[in-house]
Amino acid sequence: MADVVVALRTLILQNTPISDKVGTQVYTDQLPQGKSPPSIVLFVDSETAHDAMDGPLKFDSATVRCECYGQTRPDADETR
Repeated sequence: MADVVVALRTLILQNTPISDKVGTQVYTDQLPQGKSPPSIVLFVDSETAHDAMDGPLKFDSATVRCECYGQTRPDADETR
């Protein structure tokens, strides 16, 4: 399911208003030590593989949580 997070990160970084705010600071699973806000961290909260009667489908779904960090709460809210 890492492909989903990679694709979502790419989509976020291509969004100019967001990338103007966070630069390239979009991470997965945790905010790296020493990195300062503003930044975004993506988490895969759940993954589901979908099956049919005749076996697995080529379809999975995921719930991804996005946490925005800023110097202040309004800064973080502005990143959302």
